Amino acid sequence: MTTKLLNLHRGTIAAFFATIFMVFSTLVAPSSSTAKGWSSTGGGSGALCFDTPNTAALVSESRMKTGVLSDLQIASAISIESLDIHEASTLEKEGIAALAGRQLLESKTGLAEESVLYAAAMKRLQKIIPDASIRIEEIFQAIVAQKWEPKISLDQIFDRSDRAQLSENCIFVQILARHSTPGKQVIPRSRADLPLGIIEVDLRFWNKLDVLNKAALLFHESLYILAASHAGHVDSLRVRSLTRTIFSIDLESLAQNRSALEQLRSELRLMVGLN
Repeated sequence: MTTKLLNLHRGTIAAFFATIFMVFSTLVAPSSSTAKGWSSTGGGSGALCFDTPNTAALVSESRMKTGVLSDLQIASAISIESLDIHEASTLEKEGIAALAGRQLLESKTGLAEESVLYAAAMKRLQKIIPDASIRIEEIFQAIVAQKWEPKISLDQIFDRSDRAQLSENCIFVQILARHSTPGKQVIPRSRADLPLGIIEVDLRFWNKLDVLNKAALLFHESLYILAASHAGHVDSLRVRSLTRTIFSIDLESLAQNRSALEQLRSELRLMVGLN
């Protein structure tokens, strides 16, 4: 059942980006690989939240003992968000919600809604710094062209550092895990450099994400690969911040604040490896 759901999702996304971004590959390919011999190069994490801090603590303690979260424990959660969106300030959340609402209201394509929101974020980025949007789009195309494998209970990838901010009633969960074949260049500098690999996805979390959080997670992954390669990032702190910025900023106000605009452009150019 889960494989069918993932294949359905994959077909919708691929159809959209074949038109918008010229993605010619499929998002998911069934495989029996267990990722043995692969070297992990990162992944997407989120915040699974419960009704009280005490419930979150009990679930976390149980996971430490068993190594997994049960379907019942996940079903008892009240929400799940990408780490980027979860850490957003009140002002950022207002901007993110406004962007999402406008784009979904205006969209009459009948396409996957997370694809609509991802495209909206990319259009914003193109207005700020076109070269950066091109680099991120290349990596995104490579990500969706890789094999996606459903898997339960992914190993956590600790790239968040102790600066990640979670609400007391929430716990970290690993939603995606990227794995690539070992080589001289583990993290690519362009789409052509991305090594063959797979992306493992825990459908229990992915299917609970709303369209906004799916879009933010895909954007984050595309940006982080470049940031780790060019800017030497060892955790996702700045990538999470920039993801929220792209999804929340008021472009008209930003255009009037020249110093803020130039600072944002400078950071993005450094992050994606532009001179």
